[in-house]
Amino acid sequence: MPNWDDLKKIVPTLMQQSDKGFSKYAPPSNAAYSSDLIFPGAIAFPEDEENVSRIIDWAKPQGIPVVLRCGGHNYAGYSAGRGAGSLMIHLGGFKKVQLNVADGKVTIGAGCLNGEILSALKGKGPSPEVSLAIPSGRCPTVGISGYVLGGGIGFHTRRFGMGVDSLVGTKIVTADGKLLNCNKSENSDLFWACRGGGGGNFGVNTEFTFKVNPVEPVVLYRLEWKSPKGEGASAILQDIFSLISDSEGDLKRNLSAQFGIRASVGDDGNRSANIVVYMEGWSYDGDEVKLAEILNRVTQKNPPLKKKIEKKILTAAAEEFGGGGEHGGPNLTIPYRTTSVVATEPMRPDTSAAVVNHITDWARGKSPGEAAAISFFAMGGKDQEPGEDTAFAHRNAYFTLSGTAYWSITDTEDVKNYSQSWVDAVRDSLSLRLGKGAFVNFPDPNLKGWEKSYYGEGYDRLREIKNRYDPSNFFRYEQSIKPM
Repeated sequence: MPNWDDLKKIVPTLMQQSDKGFSKYAPPSNAAYSSDLIFPGAIAFPEDEENVSRIIDWAKPQGIPVVLRCGGHNYAGYSAGRGAGSLMIHLGGFKKVQLNVADGKVTIGAGCLNGEILSALKGKGPSPEVSLAIPSGRCPTVGISGYVLGGGIGFHTRRFGMGVDSLVGTKIVTADGKLLNCNKSENSDLFWACRGGGGGNFGVNTEFTFKVNPVEPVVLYRLEWKSPKGEGASAILQDIFSLISDSEGDLKRNLSAQFGIRASVGDDGNRSANIVVYMEGWSYDGDEVKLAEILNRVTQKNPPLKKKIEKKILTAAAEEFGGGGEHGGPNLTIPYRTTSVVATEPMRPDTSAAVVNHITDWARGKSPGEAAAISFFAMGGKDQEPGEDTAFAHRNAYFTLSGTAYWSITDTEDVKNYSQSWVDAVRDSLSLRLGKGAFVNFPDPNLKGWEKSYYGEGYDRLREIKNRYDPSNFFRYEQSIKPM
């Protein structure tokens, strides 16, 4: 067992499992990995890059496994810990948000969360109504580090590209304890790897510099259809996909969208009656009437139960969606498992029907758990346009799909096993129809052939870079990039 007292001499703040406050920082967002058997023996809170370097120099010679934590949203628990002999490096102290208006860039500390970045940039635009933004995730508690290192998808994707498309530089402490500047001219190979090569593979990123984008007020929209037993759901999903995929010119980059279908336990315990189809996002052109006309392609045949179209400044729109994110922050009562499919094939009517069938199968199951959802994150705009070479492999996608099953920590093993099997079935079925790719920021511990699914043909190049900067594989986890 490591001698944590020695580490206390190096790092300003260190918490062990017996310390007050440990339970606040140790749990990840996925309660499936909230366990003393998984939690690290200690959590180190470095204040600067020199602290990070010293922690690495202390841990590496002893073979102490480390995990890196920013927002704790890794779906597969890879930022949760590796048992009592492991060490978590928590980057919560790296909270800098430094805006350079003249250069049109912002430098963000690796411990910043999405909501904190939104708040820091609020009111910094050229006028009160014009916001400054970087491509970012939806949920306010998502950390910037994992988000951008995996590529970065969100409501801004079709407008500004993936998160990595706005990244112009990063600082990283590598396995030899050195602090490196990475950009197009310095350590460009490592910079390439940090733009989609996944977090926790090459070192401890301590800050990121992005181009900022001015954004006029957007028109937020939210549509929701009740679909008892899945009735009519496949036709609605198909109409939504047709709208997203058929969009051209300005619409292709002006309309953002997340859509999908979900089921949950109703107040009466009925799951089949509690199935909902939804579509939400915003339009960048600021015209409410025009957006309503566009959405009529979906709503005219199937009027939604709930409909909202409202013009808002970007910060207000993002804050409204933030309350309904995929998984929220740490919550010890909600275990879940997620899988993903990056769709390089269009969604045809039989695929829409298959999506609905998966949800209704879950609802009819003997041990289905708390909730299930299949969500689609629209792509196909700026993210597809030719740009700089990055490690993000999925440049020809229509959307990224996530399939998630939730259960309770009090549920039986039968419920847990049913949920796991359901997620496997979603991936197996829909990957045959839509494509073999998967999104590294929606990691699935059961995914076979994850190397090519996450990284495509770039995996071998990532291994070469790993070999250059971390040949001993100090930074590792179950699906980390292996050196050559």
